[in-house]
Amino acid sequence: MHRIDPRKTALQRLVNAAFPGFNFDQFQNGLHSMIDVSQPLGQRIHDLVYDGKPVQPDQRFIIATNNYRASGGGHFPGLDGHADVLDAADANRRILIDWIRAHPHLDRDRLSGRSWHFAPLDAHGPIIVTGPANALPAARAAGLYDLRKLHDNADGTTAYTVDLGH
Repeated sequence: MHRIDPRKTALQRLVNAAFPGFNFDQFQNGLHSMIDVSQPLGQRIHDLVYDGKPVQPDQRFIIATNNYRASGGGHFPGLDGHADVLDAADANRRILIDWIRAHPHLDRDRLSGRSWHFAPLDAHGPIIVTGPANALPAARAAGLYDLRKLHDNADGTTAYTVDLGH
């Protein structure tokens, strides 16, 4: 994500399009945090808790991920292939397919909630995100941030303004 300067009145893009989408990982099941996009990289994560308790600097976790990420893909600290606990032949795609087949009647209430949220930010100018055209109903149903359509991009996507001042 780009760093957002709340004092700017000019348009600012929240998502860095040069950063590969497959590097937007999300932790589940008990880990929660707040992201302050006004802060520099390395200083954005706040209120990091696991099962309601603050995460300690020396606290260790086992991360279930794919072999690309586990071997250093994306350059995430601590994931360089030197501390693998289990190397299984199961592909993420196959595991997900099997899980969905075992749970054919999914609804939002049965899935984990969001593990992170943005810190409130009162920006003086528009903050822009790009997403699928006509995504507002789904975004509102999911309880996502206040989005407003800015313009269609003529490629199946739409630019939206997002209000992080909640």
